[in-house]
Amino acid sequence: MRLARVFVFAIFVGFTLVPIAFSQTLQKLEFKEVKDAPTLIEREKAVIYIRSTVPNIFVNSTNPNYTFRKVRDKEGEWILRINPSESYMVSIGARGFLSTVPQRFVLRLKEVQVWEVSAVKSDIVIEEGTGKLVVSGTPAGGVIELDYIPTSLKVPGTFERIKSGMHNVRILSDDIYSVPVDYQVVIEPNKTFELKTEDKQEAGFLSINTDGISKLVINETIAIENGIQKFTALPYKNSFNRPNLILKVPIQKKSYIEIHEPNYLTYKDSLEVNNGDTLNVKGERAELIFKDDKFTTVSINKKSFLFSGNVVSNFQYRFKRIGDIYTVYVPTYEVVQVSIQKPFYYPYEDEFTVSVGEEKYYAPDLKAVMTQVYFSSKTDSVNILGSNDWVEDQEVKYDTLGFSNEILNIPIGNYKFKYAKKGYDNEFSELLINSQTIGTVKEINVKMYRSNRLFTWKRFLFLAILGGGGYATYEFLLKPSPGAQPLVFPDPPSFPTGN
Repeated sequence: MRLARVFVFAIFVGFTLVPIAFSQTLQKLEFKEVKDAPTLIEREKAVIYIRSTVPNIFVNSTNPNYTFRKVRDKEGEWILRINPSESYMVSIGARGFLSTVPQRFVLRLKEVQVWEVSAVKSDIVIEEGTGKLVVSGTPAGGVIELDYIPTSLKVPGTFERIKSGMHNVRILSDDIYSVPVDYQVVIEPNKTFELKTEDKQEAGFLSINTDGISKLVINETIAIENGIQKFTALPYKNSFNRPNLILKVPIQKKSYIEIHEPNYLTYKDSLEVNNGDTLNVKGERAELIFKDDKFTTVSINKKSFLFSGNVVSNFQYRFKRIGDIYTVYVPTYEVVQVSIQKPFYYPYEDEFTVSVGEEKYYAPDLKAVMTQVYFSSKTDSVNILGSNDWVEDQEVKYDTLGFSNEILNIPIGNYKFKYAKKGYDNEFSELLINSQTIGTVKEINVKMYRSNRLFTWKRFLFLAILGGGGYATYEFLLKPSPGAQPLVFPDPPSFPTGN
């Protein structure tokens, strides 16, 4: 799917830098729409693309979540990745020029807009007077703005014939660590005011643990590739104390970090540090450890991690897996939000902070959704057993739920039920007890049948005992011993007949 693209071309015309000894008409930049779509432009997602023939231009957007970055290996080209249908106010400036009036861009799907920025004459004029202003100090070469209007002078520089009164002097430096400094000066007629400026620098530090990193990208500059260090390519001052790379970064914009490691998803983050602070990027992160308990979805900081038991491919944080144990490396400088969903359970949400190097073992106790079920039966006191955590082709482990003809509170789920009572055959059923039964009492009819089998285990035991007793009686009491005379009974007596 091809998204919208906006291409902005900046063409600047410079003018000679000489001391201001007369009223000066400034040049300004303005947008102009053109129809010719450029060629040889990289296919990107929705972006604002800027080309300039003048180095060190200023490209500003009112959306704080997006920052322009230089296009890798292309001098004078800038890129801003954006989303369709969102509104962006963009302005462009350069040293010695008035910035453009902010232009609003709204990108729509498949729309292409082409703009250029050109330098035109301005009606703004620096008025003459009889005062004089001499600016010296640091940063040497810094551009001087007078009353917020860019001039052609750099430090050190002299303004001749300045109008008397209070003026604001601002010094802008090309040094990435320097910040604009404002000075209030009062010019008197026919007098010289000498202003000595000082360079003000602000920076933060990123501490990156490079142990195990195969590739490291910082603001699209490759610092490590295939394990080989390329720190000299970075535009920032840095020091390396194995395994930590310390970068001195400006605080005016975010730093984009990509960390590639074997057996890990690529870690991407947009980091911003305060003046003088040090932010640990890797190795000093906290570990969130939890066991996959058949969760349907796990989200960390509103980014899906597990979906239907599978890891989402574009998950932003590094993680590792050993069996069903997951370890997720989460930032320590922000609140961690966790959301877990599981079938037949209430969604679980939590947020917390973790300290540097902390290991948090996360075992949430999910609350099952309960409902009421009535097992009706003409047979009293039928024992109701059930399992909603059974696995196909494995032995089912039943839990006792209660008795028939009673209202039972049970968790919803996909159940296997077993009904048992003495003198009756066991009965079984499979039912889905879902959320539709919540708020009502679901009735389940249970039919039991008396056992009519000829041989039950109790009958078999009784007959075994009876047969064993008879055999023992014959064997030990009635059976004759070997070699004994047979038992002979005497003849009956005879009596004379009288003949």
